[in-house]
Amino acid sequence: MSLKLRYHRLFGSVFLLVCAAFLPSGASAAPQTQAGPYRVEISVDPSPIVVGSATVLVRLTDASAKPVDGATVSALVKMPTMEMGETVRQAKPVAGKPGVYEAPAAFAMAGDYEAIITINGPNGEATSRIPLRTGQDTGGLSGTIGAKTGPSPVRFLPWLLLLAGVAFVIYRMRRTGQRLRWESVLHWQFLVTVVVLIALFLLASYAVQRYRRPG
Repeated sequence: MSLKLRYHRLFGSVFLLVCAAFLPSGASAAPQTQAGPYRVEISVDPSPIVVGSATVLVRLTDASAKPVDGATVSALVKMPTMEMGETVRQAKPVAGKPGVYEAPAAFAMAGDYEAIITINGPNGEATSRIPLRTGQDTGGLSGTIGAKTGPSPVRFLPWLLLLAGVAFVIYRMRRTGQRLRWESVLHWQFLVTVVVLIALFLLASYAVQRYRRPG
């Protein structure tokens, strides 16, 4: 294989990897469930959930989708198969956010958890259990200021820099009279390489989100 052909394939790999990084990604929806007369929506800060201390945000709405204020809300976040000394925490109303309550929580280790939300409000009492896991992106609560509507722009900074590098390579190729050969880009060996690179990138991103600790 000629050096020029190797160069074309390397450039094509970078180009397709950048394109894959910029594929649209839907916003993460906060987990929610129905508990008696209440619709319970939950979000965790920080999100994605990491090992360590966190804050659980709970939004309550009634059958007509109106925020429920004045309720007594408590939260217990624990691993369903292992007792680790977790205690029930009283949730406090969040100023300026109708129907939203917050309580401290702790994710002592990586794995599956459940949030047990107990409600005593104007429409009676209810309890909900919502599964959670470390590495999960709980998004933001609907109808609240500051709710997440998609990935943070900071996530794309490395790809923007890489894209700038690709643009520079294209510019240099044009200046030197070189042309990109698409038959090389679409070769099966090249496509397999790209798939492997994307898989490694996604695996690394998942590992960072699931196992990172605050700070």
